[in-house]
Amino acid sequence: MKPHSNLPLLIIDRVLIAAAILYILLLSACQEPLKTNTATLSFAMEGYGNDTIQFYQIEPLTFRRFNTQELVLDASGSGAIELAYPDRSFVSIQMGDSYHSFLHTHGARLLIKGESEDLVNRLTISGKGSAPNQYLLAKNQIIQKYDRLNGKNFFQLDGTEFWNRIEALNAAIDTLNNWLSTQGIDPEIESLLVMESKQQSNAYILNYALSKRLKEAKYWIDIPYDEKLYSSFSIAYGMVLYFSYDLYVSEPTWRASGASYHDSMANVFPEILSKAIDSMEIPEFAKDYYLSRMLLSYFGENLTSPAIEETYAKWQNKYPKSDFRNSVNEAFNNMSSLAPGEPAPVITGMDPYGQGFSTEQWRGQVIYIDVWATWCSPCIKKIPKMHALQEEFKDQSLVKFLYVSIDDDLEQWKKYLSEHPTEGMHIHTESSELRKNYMMGGIPHYILIDAAGNIYQSNAPGPDTHEIKGILNELIKDAS
Repeated sequence: MKPHSNLPLLIIDRVLIAAAILYILLLSACQEPLKTNTATLSFAMEGYGNDTIQFYQIEPLTFRRFNTQELVLDASGSGAIELAYPDRSFVSIQMGDSYHSFLHTHGARLLIKGESEDLVNRLTISGKGSAPNQYLLAKNQIIQKYDRLNGKNFFQLDGTEFWNRIEALNAAIDTLNNWLSTQGIDPEIESLLVMESKQQSNAYILNYALSKRLKEAKYWIDIPYDEKLYSSFSIAYGMVLYFSYDLYVSEPTWRASGASYHDSMANVFPEILSKAIDSMEIPEFAKDYYLSRMLLSYFGENLTSPAIEETYAKWQNKYPKSDFRNSVNEAFNNMSSLAPGEPAPVITGMDPYGQGFSTEQWRGQVIYIDVWATWCSPCIKKIPKMHALQEEFKDQSLVKFLYVSIDDDLEQWKKYLSEHPTEGMHIHTESSELRKNYMMGGIPHYILIDAAGNIYQSNAPGPDTHEIKGILNELIKDAS
């Protein structure tokens, strides 16, 4: 019997193990299933047969799209897609020329219906997780209403009109917030939506103050440095951070520094500004954002110096996992390809008569390029200065003046040229390629190419500056 002395104990162990397994299975059956990290969106879009719907998020530093996904609808305009994005983050949806946003929550199942004839007013969202998105849909309609009220957008209003409209916008969104509070959704989601909505009017206020160069205290708002809002990929909050850098960080620091000469911008100011950012009582993610914004602005302007490179190295060491590391590093690497003496990217386009043109045709001559558009008022204001400079060098065969339009509306461009005839070569080119090749930010933007076809300055002084004449004469002398 001795060999079998442990048999009862063995049987008891097996019974206990079996009971434990049964308990776990029963417990699992009583619990909710594990939440998926995806959301399912189904579409029934009348008038969108075989169309492609794009989904993407916006990186708040460069405002570039990333994590893009697509759904091709069938002939009836129907289709479904399972999307994987960070939980409680905002995702943009592009349907034709229409843009909308939804809040991605893990496990949501949304049914989106609409009609192409009046998508703004006929788009509906239902299903699990739909309440936050019904809110966003209504908010989008409110914003569109007030942005186009009486045929004027916010930036066409005087100060009193502007504030009256901001107050009306906020009152409408407050009413929508009251509705949201009755929907019984997760309090954290409700808080995120309410905070995100406030950023729309904040963005208007900051942008208005910047565009009008206003310094009054009423244009200074409290920036919510909230990490959940930051990580939600809200476009409005990205705009708030973007504009607040200029209005609250860079410009005041520049004025306080007392710097008054051009070299200080690249050789002195980077250290001053980086120290000012580091001393701000804000979370680290916000400091990382502002420092990245500073570096991107320098690299975008093709400015470098020992001070800038030292700031860049410190930022890399301090924020090795920065969300903006790829964007800033890419800008730094691209800047080297636009350094003086590097081959200038060829610019091609069509003149107003449909004839093709390439800067290669002017190899052996100095080329001064004005990138502009008819919708850009600063561009239009500087064109007479460009004409005057061109007239001054009209007897110099070794210098050419090139006007490059990036207008979307070709007819508007041709109309402007017919009403304002000027000497010089005028061409139209595709905007995105030119911006990419020359790392252009805003316009007007000026470029200088030497007679060898190499970059002299990819971000050259404007025609109304003191130094441009001396630079052109020096380049002509070198080309002779």
